[in-house]
Amino acid sequence: MDHAPIPAEPHALPATASVAADPSAQDLAHLDTIGILYYVLAGITAVFALFPVIHLIVGISMLTLPAQPGQPAHQAAFIAWLFIGVAVSLIGFGMILAVLFLMVARRLRQRRGYMFCVVASAVSCLSMPFGTALGVFALIVLTKAPIKALFESAPAGAK
Repeated sequence: MDHAPIPAEPHALPATASVAADPSAQDLAHLDTIGILYYVLAGITAVFALFPVIHLIVGISMLTLPAQPGQPAHQAAFIAWLFIGVAVSLIGFGMILAVLFLMVARRLRQRRGYMFCVVASAVSCLSMPFGTALGVFALIVLTKAPIKALFESAPAGAK
């Protein structure tokens, strides 16, 4: 067989490939833009999380108003508690997401918490349609080597 011999030692990497380059001005602008958009997404999420307040009011009113004649009281109470439980759950979940988006926005602007930002960006992909677009864009920017190095070199109490 006529194969070329395998060299004894691997080729050295060029000096530019072994050290992460400084992030460009465009990368820094992208991080700032993503941070601002996460603040906006947090606000939108919080507003939409409050929509089930209507169901909460209906459930509470069903508990306080007398039952219809001929309808068992325990059936009305069950439905009322179902309305209240679902509403409180949806409001709580939405507010937790809004707080998560606020936290990732702050950490992106401070250039700290790299892994938190990556995980939160992946979670925001579940929040369609705005969260998906923003999460994908954030993941693309965060996976760049200069950006990761920027997060690792940032002091603990930055900004």
